[in-house]
Amino acid sequence: MCRKAWRFKSSIGHQNKSVFGRLLFCGWGRHEVWYIHRPIVNRHWVVSHTSYMPQVQCKNCSAEFYAKPSWLKEGNGKYCALACYKEGRRAGREVSCDMCGTLSYKQQRDLERSKSGKFFCSKSCQTRWRNELYIGEKHKNFTTGESSYRSVMERSRVPKACRLCKTADSRTLAVHHIDKNRKNNTLNNLAWLCHNCHFLVHHYEGERAKFMAAMV
Repeated sequence: MCRKAWRFKSSIGHQNKSVFGRLLFCGWGRHEVWYIHRPIVNRHWVVSHTSYMPQVQCKNCSAEFYAKPSWLKEGNGKYCALACYKEGRRAGREVSCDMCGTLSYKQQRDLERSKSGKFFCSKSCQTRWRNELYIGEKHKNFTTGESSYRSVMERSRVPKACRLCKTADSRTLAVHHIDKNRKNNTLNNLAWLCHNCHFLVHHYEGERAKFMAAMV
């Protein structure tokens, strides 16, 4: 019999008031022992029944571990550790972010209720995707779009530098309309120019010719 220190788990009732029992477990956690307390025997603990804890296989990692019979009776004792329990309860899957490609875990309910069919690793990536999709006439607050030319250029992949003098200081850059129509804010009608070059292109034909040659 195991001589390790015993610890109490629960008490049980008994029809005979003079007899009651307690279920104790070995300090090593491998044995389960019923002790019956009989007042008529000098109040000593008398061993009534001893049962050994069976070895079961973890449902997640397949490792063998000892499970208490009371766990198995209640339908528990399926996982060897808390980490395996959490891993075994996961019903979702890992998906890649549609913006940056980072893998992230999504629960089953999130996979089912996605309207767009796209998944993101963070709110930042989701906001970037929404800002690229719902712009211009697709945005609910869109009116005319006459003042959106700078935001159109900043969202594009056009290098942010003057097309003539190549300066890249954002404080001196302006957006130039090639056909001089401020309502035509399509990307192929816009170009970066510094304030100095922008003035020269608008007022001198020679500078405008240089600009048109640089655009080819």
